[in-house]
Amino acid sequence: MKPIFLIGLPGSGKSTFGKSLASALNLNHVDLDQLIESKNNKSINALFEIYGEAYFREIERNALQELLEKSSSDILSCGGGTPCFYDNMSRMNTAGLTVFLDTCVATIVKRLAKNHNRPILKNKNLEKTITQMRVERIQYYNQAQIIFGEPGNQAKQVLEIQSYLKIQSKGK
Repeated sequence: MKPIFLIGLPGSGKSTFGKSLASALNLNHVDLDQLIESKNNKSINALFEIYGEAYFREIERNALQELLEKSSSDILSCGGGTPCFYDNMSRMNTAGLTVFLDTCVATIVKRLAKNHNRPILKNKNLEKTITQMRVERIQYYNQAQIIFGEPGNQAKQVLEIQSYLKIQSKGK
Protein backbone atom coordinates (compact mmCIF):
# COMPACT_ATOMS: atom_id res chain seq x y z
CA MET A 1 0.00 0.00 0.00
CA LYS A 2 1.14 3.52 -0.76
CA PRO A 3 1.39 6.33 1.78
CA ILE A 4 -1.60 8.52 2.60
CA PHE A 5 -0.90 12.26 2.79
CA LEU A 6 -3.25 14.43 4.83
CA ILE A 7 -3.26 18.07 3.75
CA GLY A 8 -5.14 21.21 4.73
CA LEU A 9 -4.89 24.50 6.53
CA PRO A 10 -3.23 24.76 9.95
CA GLY A 11 -5.76 23.60 12.52
CA SER A 12 -7.81 21.56 10.06
CA GLY A 13 -7.31 18.36 12.05
CA LYS A 14 -4.63 16.59 10.01
CA SER A 15 -2.69 15.25 13.01
CA THR A 16 -5.78 14.19 14.96
CA PHE A 17 -7.38 12.49 11.95
CA GLY A 18 -4.01 11.00 10.97
CA LYS A 19 -3.68 9.23 14.31
CA SER A 20 -7.24 7.87 14.08
CA LEU A 21 -6.75 6.77 10.49
CA ALA A 22 -3.43 5.08 11.27
CA SER A 23 -5.02 3.21 14.15
CA ALA A 24 -7.99 2.11 12.03
CA LEU A 25 -5.78 0.95 9.15
CA ASN A 26 -3.06 -0.47 11.43
CA LEU A 27 -0.40 1.79 9.91
CA ASN A 28 2.22 4.16 11.28
CA HIS A 29 1.43 7.85 11.64
CA VAL A 30 4.10 10.44 10.87
CA ASP A 31 3.60 14.13 11.61
CA LEU A 32 5.90 16.00 9.21
CA ASP A 33 6.31 18.99 11.54
CA GLN A 34 7.25 16.73 14.47
CA LEU A 35 9.73 14.90 12.26
CA ILE A 36 11.32 18.20 11.20
CA GLU A 37 11.53 19.36 14.82
CA SER A 38 13.15 16.09 15.86
CA LYS A 39 15.71 16.12 13.04
CA ASN A 40 16.67 19.76 13.63
CA ASN A 41 16.46 19.83 17.43
CA LYS A 42 14.41 23.01 17.13
CA SER A 43 10.73 23.84 17.17
CA ILE A 44 9.01 24.97 13.98
CA ASN A 45 8.70 28.40 15.62
CA ALA A 46 12.45 28.54 16.24
CA LEU A 47 13.25 27.44 12.68
CA PHE A 48 11.02 30.20 11.31
CA GLU A 49 12.44 32.83 13.66
CA ILE A 50 16.09 31.93 13.18
CA TYR A 51 16.20 31.04 9.48
CA GLY A 52 12.97 32.37 7.95
CA GLU A 53 10.21 30.72 5.98
CA ALA A 54 12.22 30.07 2.80
CA TYR A 55 14.79 28.01 4.70
CA PHE A 56 12.04 26.15 6.57
CA ARG A 57 10.31 25.25 3.29
CA GLU A 58 13.59 23.78 2.03
CA ILE A 59 13.93 21.67 5.20
CA GLU A 60 10.28 20.61 4.82
CA ARG A 61 10.84 19.62 1.18
CA ASN A 62 13.89 17.54 2.12
CA ALA A 63 12.01 15.79 4.95
CA LEU A 64 9.16 14.98 2.56
CA GLN A 65 11.65 13.63 0.01
CA GLU A 66 13.22 11.35 2.62
CA LEU A 67 9.79 9.96 3.48
CA LEU A 68 8.96 9.43 -0.20
CA GLU A 69 12.21 7.53 -0.71
CA LYS A 70 11.33 5.16 2.13
CA SER A 71 8.26 4.06 0.16
CA SER A 72 6.52 2.94 3.31
CA SER A 73 2.79 2.84 3.78
CA ASP A 74 2.47 5.46 6.48
CA ILE A 75 -0.18 8.05 7.20
CA LEU A 76 1.60 11.39 6.84
CA SER A 77 0.12 14.55 8.34
CA CYS A 78 1.71 17.36 6.34
CA GLY A 79 2.25 20.91 7.45
CA GLY A 80 -0.36 23.32 6.11
CA GLY A 81 2.05 24.77 3.55
CA THR A 82 3.70 21.54 2.44
CA PRO A 83 1.60 21.04 -0.73
CA CYS A 84 2.02 24.68 -1.76
CA PHE A 85 5.78 24.83 -2.24
CA TYR A 86 8.08 23.40 -4.88
CA ASP A 87 6.53 20.39 -6.59
CA ASN A 88 5.46 18.78 -3.31
CA MET A 89 1.80 18.32 -4.26
CA SER A 90 2.48 16.55 -7.54
CA ARG A 91 5.09 14.37 -5.84
CA MET A 92 2.62 13.37 -3.13
CA ASN A 93 -0.11 12.64 -5.71
CA THR A 94 2.31 10.44 -7.64
CA ALA A 95 3.61 8.61 -4.57
CA GLY A 96 0.35 7.90 -2.77
CA LEU A 97 -3.13 9.04 -1.82
CA THR A 98 -3.70 12.70 -0.95
CA VAL A 99 -6.62 13.64 1.30
CA PHE A 100 -7.62 17.29 1.76
CA LEU A 101 -9.36 18.06 5.06
CA ASP A 102 -11.38 21.07 3.96
CA THR A 103 -12.31 22.44 7.36
CA CYS A 104 -14.16 25.78 7.40
CA VAL A 105 -12.37 28.91 8.55
CA ALA A 106 -14.69 29.42 11.56
CA THR A 107 -13.89 25.93 12.91
CA ILE A 108 -10.16 26.47 12.43
CA VAL A 109 -10.25 29.87 14.14
CA LYS A 110 -12.11 28.32 17.07
CA ARG A 111 -9.50 25.58 17.38
CA LEU A 112 -6.48 27.84 16.97
CA ALA A 113 -7.74 30.49 19.38
CA LYS A 114 -6.85 28.00 22.14
CA ASN A 115 -3.41 27.18 20.70
CA HIS A 116 -2.07 30.18 18.87
CA ASN A 117 1.66 29.41 18.75
CA ARG A 118 2.05 28.66 15.06
CA PRO A 119 4.74 30.79 13.45
CA ILE A 120 2.82 31.72 10.33
CA LEU A 121 -0.14 32.92 12.42
CA LYS A 122 1.74 34.64 15.24
CA ASN A 123 0.61 38.16 16.13
CA LYS A 124 -2.04 38.25 13.41
CA ASN A 125 -5.82 38.42 13.16
CA LEU A 126 -6.62 34.70 13.01
CA GLU A 127 -9.80 34.84 10.93
CA LYS A 128 -8.37 37.26 8.38
CA THR A 129 -5.08 35.35 8.12
CA ILE A 130 -6.72 31.91 7.78
CA THR A 131 -9.16 33.25 5.19
CA GLN A 132 -6.32 34.75 3.14
CA MET A 133 -4.25 31.60 3.51
CA ARG A 134 -7.18 29.53 2.23
CA VAL A 135 -7.54 31.78 -0.84
CA GLU A 136 -3.81 31.44 -1.59
CA ARG A 137 -3.59 27.68 -1.00
CA ILE A 138 -6.90 26.25 -2.21
CA GLN A 139 -5.56 25.64 -5.73
CA TYR A 140 -3.01 23.21 -4.29
CA TYR A 141 -5.36 21.56 -1.79
CA ASN A 142 -7.99 20.96 -4.48
CA GLN A 143 -5.51 18.74 -6.34
CA ALA A 144 -6.05 16.09 -3.66
CA GLN A 145 -7.52 12.77 -4.73
CA ILE A 146 -10.07 12.80 -1.88
CA ILE A 147 -11.61 15.91 -0.33
CA PHE A 148 -13.47 15.76 2.98
CA GLY A 149 -15.60 18.73 4.00
CA GLU A 150 -16.31 19.62 7.60
CA PRO A 151 -15.04 17.12 10.12
CA GLY A 152 -17.63 14.43 10.17
CA ASN A 153 -17.96 10.81 11.00
CA GLN A 154 -14.36 9.61 11.07
CA ALA A 155 -15.41 5.98 10.77
CA LYS A 156 -17.24 6.82 7.53
CA GLN A 157 -14.21 8.73 6.24
CA VAL A 158 -11.92 5.79 7.05
CA LEU A 159 -14.26 3.49 5.09
CA GLU A 160 -14.20 5.88 2.14
CA ILE A 161 -10.39 5.88 2.14
CA GLN A 162 -10.32 2.08 2.40
CA SER A 163 -12.72 1.82 -0.56
CA TYR A 164 -10.59 4.19 -2.59
CA LEU A 165 -7.46 2.19 -1.80
CA LYS A 166 -9.14 -1.10 -2.81
CA ILE A 167 -10.27 0.42 -6.12
CA GLN A 168 -6.75 1.74 -6.73
CA SER A 169 -5.12 -1.63 -6.00
CA LYS A 170 -7.50 -3.45 -8.35
CA GLY A 171 -6.68 -1.03 -11.13
CA LYS A 172 -3.00 -1.92 -11.06
